[in-house]
Amino acid sequence: MRAVIKAYTLSQCMETMAEYAYAFEQRGEDNLIFCEDRLTLLAERALTKRMGGTFQSSVSTFARFLKTDERTISKQGSVMAVGEVMTRLLRKNELQCFHSALGVASNAKSIYETLAQFSASEITPEILRESAALLPSDALKKKMLDLALIYEGYNEFLRERALLDESRYLSLLPTHIRERENWENTNVFFLCFNSFTAQATQTIRAALEKAKNVVGIFCSAEEDIYTNRAANTFLRVCEEYGKTKVVSVGKPLAMSAELLRRGLFNPESMQKTRVQTEQIHAFEAEDKVAEAEYVAVQIRRAMAENESLRFRDFSVLLPSVDAYALPLKRAFREFGIPFFIDEKKSLKRHPLSRFLLDCFRVVRERFSPAAVQSLTQNVFFGESDEYRNYLLKFGNYRGAAKK
Repeated sequence: MRAVIKAYTLSQCMETMAEYAYAFEQRGEDNLIFCEDRLTLLAERALTKRMGGTFQSSVSTFARFLKTDERTISKQGSVMAVGEVMTRLLRKNELQCFHSALGVASNAKSIYETLAQFSASEITPEILRESAALLPSDALKKKMLDLALIYEGYNEFLRERALLDESRYLSLLPTHIRERENWENTNVFFLCFNSFTAQATQTIRAALEKAKNVVGIFCSAEEDIYTNRAANTFLRVCEEYGKTKVVSVGKPLAMSAELLRRGLFNPESMQKTRVQTEQIHAFEAEDKVAEAEYVAVQIRRAMAENESLRFRDFSVLLPSVDAYALPLKRAFREFGIPFFIDEKKSLKRHPLSRFLLDCFRVVRERFSPAAVQSLTQNVFFGESDEYRNYLLKFGNYRGAAKK
């Protein structure tokens, strides 16, 4: 079966995916759900809510699913390599738009990101040169020719060292899927993608060739606010392999929620259409701290008025996680509200990583008071209050910690 499912909202997409996965599991089949990294938690929650727990369905990103012995180069390494290629070309006077070492240093990162986009879209240096030939003799043409030279030099750098660029890493995924065995009983979902690169399109084709059923689920509707780009691309690829079912699920939201949804894409629509409602409230605060406190108060008030509510029933949508994370953390802790914030942290900030690093630091600094104090404060050290008090009062400066 090949199917394209168009849902009205993200929650409807998740519910539909869980229903299809449940139905496939009832037939004894396995499910693999591909989605973007930001949606993996939502997809797993939807599956758990529908099934309670499962060993037959798994959620993954393209990169997480792909395992290979190929040596890859990090983005930072790629930027350095592009800078080295640009410097070499500059010394040979082969670049037309970059005339100084300072320009190379400041532009290496942005040029690498441009090359990565070319690579993901399967644009080669030859295509760049052919496109440049169609342009008039101006700055754009010179830039494209420079990019083609840098692109070739960077590719040569990778070939000489047998390295694989991150942007080309996913090009191995279609082959990885085609070489997998026992996929005759596996269904593959492509969940809520906004668009597909050329490499991702090849992944869809590989899934169509190997999997029992392939299902694409997208936020899509006949409105200007939906581009429908991913759904259309997925449908076009599926139709290369035969007739594909197209299904629309879900329904428009209720009046107040629909007004709010439209306002997210077109704020002017909320000013033109005035609706009396008790379901949408606007609150203006002096700063982010006041906003966070107001949200915490409203959550506590709602739970006091309705005993059936749980903390998991509340979601806070933010324009910027980084800007609001600290005020929200403080407010929620003050009001005793457990929370999860979808933010990425450096591995060094993880308590286990800090514990291991502090162990090395204690030895390196020969049990200095500051290093010992940092180590014993870590949650992985265990109960340490009495030990820390002993060190502070009697022995930390006389080598007691080392003993």
